[in-house]
Amino acid sequence: MPRFPCLPVPQQPIRSKFGSLDHTFVERKWISLYSYWYETSLVPQAMSKF
Repeated sequence: MPRFPCLPVPQQPIRSKFGSLDHTFVERKWISLYSYWYETSLVPQAMSKF
């Protein structure tokens, strides 16, 4: 599992405001955003180094 940069994710306010269901939805949105960022930025850079 690749390490992602620490971005400010407001976990507690989201959980208290919307509940656990929407919190998991927001987490899935962050995971998809992280995976997209990882595939588009880090992998091509690593491939170009070799």
